[in-house]
Amino acid sequence: MKAPDPDHFLRQACLYIHDHRVDVASDPRTWTIRRVEKQVVGGVPRTVVYYSCCYLGDFAIFDASGKLVQYIAGAK
Repeated sequence: MKAPDPDHFLRQACLYIHDHRVDVASDPRTWTIRRVEKQVVGGVPRTVVYYSCCYLGDFAIFDASGKLVQYIAGAK
């Protein structure tokens, strides 16, 4: 990883992309985190991590335990 990743958000995204064969236009190992937002949706806490990469708006959703539950590729 390029930058410190104490919560393993970058690492988990890379593993998820690899394991689920998500089509991305750049190597996720070159990404950085743009911002992290803590949210509560329907009473359920989650963390949304926005990445800086080649697609517009790539982000991942992590549950309260810090496990990645969904990766969403942005507009190409």
